[in-house]
Amino acid sequence: YASSFFDGDKFNSILVKVLDGRPIKIEGNDLSSISQGATNSITQASILSLYDDTRYRKPKINGQDSDWGTVDQEIIDQLKKLKSEKGKIAIVSNSIISPSSKKVISDFKKEYPTAEHFVYDAVSISGLLDANKESFGRRVIPNYKFDKAQVIVGINADFLGAWLSPVEYTKQYVQNRKVNEENRKMSRHIQIESGMSLTGSNADERIIINPSEEQNLVANLYNYIANKVGEKEISVSKSHHEISKLGDELIKNTGKSLVVCGTNNKETQIIVNGINQMLGNCGKTISFNQSLLTKQGDDKQMLEFINNMDSYKGIIFYDCNPAYDYAASDKIEKLIKNINLSISLSTIPDETSEMVKYVCPANNYLESWNDFNPKEGVYTLSQPCIQPIFSTRQEQESLLKWAAIEKDYYEYIKDVWKSEIYTKTNRLCYFINLWTK
Repeated sequence: YASSFFDGDKFNSILVKVLDGRPIKIEGNDLSSISQGATNSITQASILSLYDDTRYRKPKINGQDSDWGTVDQEIIDQLKKLKSEKGKIAIVSNSIISPSSKKVISDFKKEYPTAEHFVYDAVSISGLLDANKESFGRRVIPNYKFDKAQVIVGINADFLGAWLSPVEYTKQYVQNRKVNEENRKMSRHIQIESGMSLTGSNADERIIINPSEEQNLVANLYNYIANKVGEKEISVSKSHHEISKLGDELIKNTGKSLVVCGTNNKETQIIVNGINQMLGNCGKTISFNQSLLTKQGDDKQMLEFINNMDSYKGIIFYDCNPAYDYAASDKIEKLIKNINLSISLSTIPDETSEMVKYVCPANNYLESWNDFNPKEGVYTLSQPCIQPIFSTRQEQESLLKWAAIEKDYYEYIKDVWKSEIYTKTNRLCYFINLWTK
């Protein structure tokens, strides 16, 4: 079965091998323009999540087993009460790249106008997104093209192991790292980092820095290049590291270099953007065509929610675990304890779901229909490879039910694709033919 994997962080197009009605193996899909037939260890291991013996098997109320009819009725009654009292409801999730899921949340908010959606990422890159908004006017991740770069500088960015889209970046990176009769020139890779990473172990040169030195080194590199190309320098103290050789190498490869940084610091990322702009990399090794959409968390928005959480009377955790992976987890725990309506749409017991009043367990992704928009202009589907093993239900189905929308999520996705995605194609065939294909 052709499907898709997304864990709130990394995306993969996959093929699922099913034997005797049971998914047993995952491989990459060669037709994917992003992963190009490759996978990583997380995607491969995700098959085990389907057979996880700790999965929730039915809905729960205050830790006790219940049934969907009882749970739905109690939740709908409380939601209607909050609506009449104009009590605020928070929906908290990791990044969602499903256009249909976003529309479900939008429809839920139409039914309950006091509901608000807050997005955070356990490993946040909000600093990079905010910097790109300021530098380029767009709060997205650029389309980095490692295959177009002759000189690559990574600054605490493990782009081959865990940063943003490592499967895609690895495919690009190796193209200029293999020397043969046709390709006689190999790209050069300098990694500047505080701890050993998979990317650093593959670099031609590895420069070790303290975390506290990162911004100062980046600013000194900016000033060195600015001085050479006639741009205005920024105020900074001198770095302990010699960066002239690195600066000269980057200047020599203007338009053919790439500098990436993994820090979640807006100021540092703005300086890195300035370096790439001075080197003429924007539009060549960095593009905003087909920008990556897998990270959409907003640290400022989430912080505002935390600071004003006493005003919320209901909260829905959309398959996320902030009591474990959010910085202010203690405040999240306090919020859960102080409100009557707390719901988790988790698949397995976790720190958050064990504290809430209602657990409405979601299907495993291999039991579900869904769609994804990992990059601008790129849309994929996931389809169930097995019937739900337990009495679970997709997160989207739960929200639709509570919003009084009597529609199967499969049909809902189909309608979204017909009205919002098919209209963006060249329409060379009827929608039903496109959908079937």
